[in-house]
Amino acid sequence: MWNRTRHTAIGSVLLPLFVTLCTLLALPCKAETNCRDRFEIIADAFQLRGAVKFAASELYCSPWIYYHTAFRNHVDLLWADDAMQELDSGLIDHINQRLREPKFQQQRKALYEEALPKFDKEFHLDEVYQSRANNTLNGRISLADQAGEGDFAHVPAGWLYDMALKITGGNSYNALELIVSCGHDDKNNTFDCPVKTAAFYLPKSLGSSADISESTKAMIAAIQAPNAGAGSLPAKYYHVYTEALLTCGLLKDGVGSALVSRIARLTGKMYRVMSLHANYQDLTKAFARDQKQYFEFLAKNSKSSADVSFDQWLALRAQSPGLSDAIVQRIVRGDRRHYSVDLDALKLFESLADSPLSWWKMDVRSMLTMARARKKLWSTPSDWTELRRLAAEQALMSYLADILWTEEAHAAGAKFAITACSTGFF
Repeated sequence: MWNRTRHTAIGSVLLPLFVTLCTLLALPCKAETNCRDRFEIIADAFQLRGAVKFAASELYCSPWIYYHTAFRNHVDLLWADDAMQELDSGLIDHINQRLREPKFQQQRKALYEEALPKFDKEFHLDEVYQSRANNTLNGRISLADQAGEGDFAHVPAGWLYDMALKITGGNSYNALELIVSCGHDDKNNTFDCPVKTAAFYLPKSLGSSADISESTKAMIAAIQAPNAGAGSLPAKYYHVYTEALLTCGLLKDGVGSALVSRIARLTGKMYRVMSLHANYQDLTKAFARDQKQYFEFLAKNSKSSADVSFDQWLALRAQSPGLSDAIVQRIVRGDRRHYSVDLDALKLFESLADSPLSWWKMDVRSMLTMARARKKLWSTPSDWTELRRLAAEQALMSYLADILWTEEAHAAGAKFAITACSTGFF
């Protein structure tokens, strides 16, 4: 997973982040000596005090916790070259280990092959799925969906957790393991999981309060889907499922609820921030490479390519790598709908903080509220056209909404686990 060349290029930013995340997540990044002395420096950076500081110190300097591999891989993959394809590899490794255990196999069979099909039949969900097959998301569970409302008004909140809890004999951690073995991603086909249109991925399937707030949903929809609405956006409830399991594990190992709440928010926020930062690094390199090729193309096709913009060339290259004068002459003017818009937006994103590490203490909700009220939080280059500025700012707002979305989803999962996992470990 670890790419040494890439890490060297951005290590000055990522290493401090890795160390601080290790502080709160108890990751195995503490091979050096004098652990307590090093922790004092990190505690000052996070302004940790009192009991919270003591608990974090114990996490940082104590032996590895039970599921450290999942946490370590989760953080490592934030900047791995293949991170976008394998963000959940740590959890998948853990699930693969559990799948070797006969008892877990039996429990999975009881949930996925017996209880869930029976539930679908009892609540006539196949009819619901058919009626939704041609909607905006082709039936995929959306941000507007939730247990107890709309198409799923007859589905009780908390139905899935109650089902899994019954199968595991009241063991809350194992119940969440069963759910997350499929529920860490609604596009997961690794373990013969429910399809992404299934009620299995429905918000509030853990409980009536286990979801991001309605105000957060409204803000996300207003930014990312102002016309189509929340029904056109995927629910992404897998963040809630996954954080519920991870928080339950921390509680199981004796970490206090105040600290696990902070861990959950930090994990959600920094996961998204570092993904964006990695995207910026990748796009910057790709942009430089493609511009070089674009200018080479102009030089070879000087008679027929005078009006071909960089974005038009990108679109043409995607269709046919072998460019000919006849094709070039038929290109019509396009707009900035390719990755140059994303790169512009990510440049603005990078300008909002001194480093990705600074984001851990930034209030993204307040930033979005001010930006939507037309309060200027960033400046754009003077040579940008109005169209270019608006496109970049719209994309940036969507990125900020994603950060808030992920942070709030992790917080919701942790809040649920603090209540559900206070007892019931066997």
